[in-house]
Amino acid sequence: MEALEAEGLLPDGVSPARAGDLGWTADLARAIHVYLARTPSKLLMVQLDDLTGETHQANLPGSTTEYPNWRRRLSRSLAELREERSIRSQLMSIASERSQR
Repeated sequence: MEALEAEGLLPDGVSPARAGDLGWTADLARAIHVYLARTPSKLLMVQLDDLTGETHQANLPGSTTEYPNWRRRLSRSLAELREERSIRSQLMSIASERSQR
């Protein structure tokens, strides 16, 4: 959170001091992805679950039959994700940062 603040990427109203109280939002995801896009790394991967704001993980270590490991579906289809404005905006922000390197 402090790194995001230093880069001027924290969403409005977000304080590093209250990081433990934050929920996952599209604005926070964008800030983190833009921060990562600014790094000198040659490769940047984005977890689709982070773009979509999924709240249930795909794999729950330590479970075998209690949880549908690796079978959980995304909450929306790929066609729906392609049309979702917040996801498109996040991807455009990442592409913009990467093209400036």
